[in-house]
Amino acid sequence: MAFAVALMARELKPEDCPPLVEEPKYKENYEKLRDIFKPSESATETGLIVHENLCFGCGNCVVACPPNVANDPHGVGSGNAPTNPNKLVMAAFESAELAGKAVVKTFSSGVVPSACEILDRVSLQVLKRYDPNLVLPAEGDVILFEVDGTETSAREAAEQVMEVCSPLSLTIKLVESEKEMADIWAARKLVGAAVSRLDPTKTRIYVGEDMGVPMKQILKLLRRVQEISEEFDLPAMKYGHIGDGNLHLALFIDVLKHERNARKLMAFLS
Repeated sequence: MAFAVALMARELKPEDCPPLVEEPKYKENYEKLRDIFKPSESATETGLIVHENLCFGCGNCVVACPPNVANDPHGVGSGNAPTNPNKLVMAAFESAELAGKAVVKTFSSGVVPSACEILDRVSLQVLKRYDPNLVLPAEGDVILFEVDGTETSAREAAEQVMEVCSPLSLTIKLVESEKEMADIWAARKLVGAAVSRLDPTKTRIYVGEDMGVPMKQILKLLRRVQEISEEFDLPAMKYGHIGDGNLHLALFIDVLKHERNARKLMAFLS
């Protein structure tokens, strides 16, 4: 009985019992025990501290945090299953249209990113004014592709994204550092707050700001927005969840020029 208790506590292994190993009549039982306990040999400690007087052996502390877990250095008792590894590919393109083309080609290749965001060059300009130290490319229209899965599958997906996008991009980078990824996503979240830095003489308008189209129409949408922006000298920031065909547009007008503003808005909405 003492050996069985020590075996269950992983203090001993089946081969630590001489009769099991040496006597032929126990050979079958020994092999069964080896098969049962072999997977646990590669297990590692989670670092969880459990109050033994409260623990009743449910095993939930492996994936969810019960009241009796006092310490959780690896995040396994956070109330959620352990998170999957993430990889982030940050690519900059000569134009928003090329960026959109890269998105379409990426999805067509079979990769489905867990996040796919666009920050056009105007957005980058605004963000740099807001905080010059943000970790973002110096130029271009940027797409952020985030993929997740197992360590192997996430890396393979990220490498496939890079293979698809490299021929179209100005620069492309695989981001694996958790801190750098957090900094980049923090920069993305600042866009709304940073919009006012584009031009203090112009006012942002919200007409038609959120636009959603089927993915096959995303290039047409980007092209049309660019045409209107250039034709009417209408600054336009393009950012958002381009991976699901959704685009946020921040348009800027001079409120003192009412007649011209009306024509610009009509052009945009037509």
